[in-house]
Amino acid sequence: MRKITDYLELDIEGKYILNHIDDSKVALSFSETAVLNELVSHQGEICDKETLLGIGWPNRIVAPSSLTQCISTLRRKLTPFSEINLQAIARRGYQIQIVEQSQVKLVSLHDSETIRQAIVDVSPAVKAFGIILLFVLLAVLFYFSTNHRVTQIAHQWHDEPDISLNLGGQVNQLPLLSFRNSYATTSQNWQRHIDPAHNTSKAPRPFKGVALATSRTHSFAACFLDGITHDSCQHSGAINLVAMESQPAAVDYGALSQIIAQVSDRFRYNRVLIPQGSEGHVTEHHYHADVFFPRANKKLIRGDFAISLIYERNNYGKFFYSVCITDEDCLGEPIKFNARGEFRKFSRRIGEHYVDIFYVTPTQHHLPRPDAIRDFALPFYQELRRVEVSTQPLIFYRLQDEGDKSLWVLPFMGNIVAWANYEKVRL
Repeated sequence: MRKITDYLELDIEGKYILNHIDDSKVALSFSETAVLNELVSHQGEICDKETLLGIGWPNRIVAPSSLTQCISTLRRKLTPFSEINLQAIARRGYQIQIVEQSQVKLVSLHDSETIRQAIVDVSPAVKAFGIILLFVLLAVLFYFSTNHRVTQIAHQWHDEPDISLNLGGQVNQLPLLSFRNSYATTSQNWQRHIDPAHNTSKAPRPFKGVALATSRTHSFAACFLDGITHDSCQHSGAINLVAMESQPAAVDYGALSQIIAQVSDRFRYNRVLIPQGSEGHVTEHHYHADVFFPRANKKLIRGDFAISLIYERNNYGKFFYSVCITDEDCLGEPIKFNARGEFRKFSRRIGEHYVDIFYVTPTQHHLPRPDAIRDFALPFYQELRRVEVSTQPLIFYRLQDEGDKSLWVLPFMGNIVAWANYEKVRL
């Protein structure tokens, strides 16, 4: 192969010109190859006609017009490459001149020398500029990456002093997390919604959980400890309460406990119909939580929340999210919402908590239009409608994982915290 320009080579044996920009080839005859090779070998010099006739037609006697025709054909085939100038020198012969069209030099990927010159043979100032530009580009890419965004979101959560909470005569300190660290976080923001006159139980148990403060809600999730280890949660009976109003709701604790048991057993929209232990090739990780929204002198509002994860590879997979809002008696027309998308799981530290953060990119939403919306349901419908029309990602946080029970922060009415029961099924 003989190099003609930075991106053109002459294959003498193959009889063609190779263009490395698009890997195209220009076919040549034997005589055209031999004459062009001689001219390129003596670039800038005049090659006499006798020499070119002897090289192009060895051991043959041909008329001078054969060389004239050969040069004419070469000029035509070299027309796309304007930097190559094949000239006739009167009464002497022919000469080839190769000039650069601009100061920008095209790099041949098959020419190691050209690549070395393009990378190595530059001034220190150009190298320094290139390195700085590379770091700037990497910084910009990182700033707009999902990884960086998740880190920024995690930094908006803050540990606050524990709050004291009395449930059924049992008093415990709950860790408190606040979002953006800008809200009043006294214990009364949670305790005032439990009626002190009815805050007793015949068989109170110790409990544990987490409280959450955002600009829109104060919520807590409490699970009662089992009687064996006194450390793990019971499978049922968790209390997930979300206060949206400042006026004390005065919830009767005993009545609340009965409602939680009855509603969870009798009315559950987002239930898993496939039994655990079934056979299949796809594993679905399903979480279900009942969340109650107390209102002063009115019935409770119940939120039936479900999350399903199907891992496709490490930390990536399909995400399914369902919400059903109704009153405590499940008599009114429910508001149902479903979303699905792709999730990516990150691990971050929020205060003293090591948290799994699920960054969900929604691909589909479904919010059926009810025939009528009752007054109590309007804020919830507006919240779900906002999610339906939004293109923003959904952020879920798993604060604790205890096998058959997990503690989640759900992106609803800002953010709320809830204990959820866990089931694993095969599909």
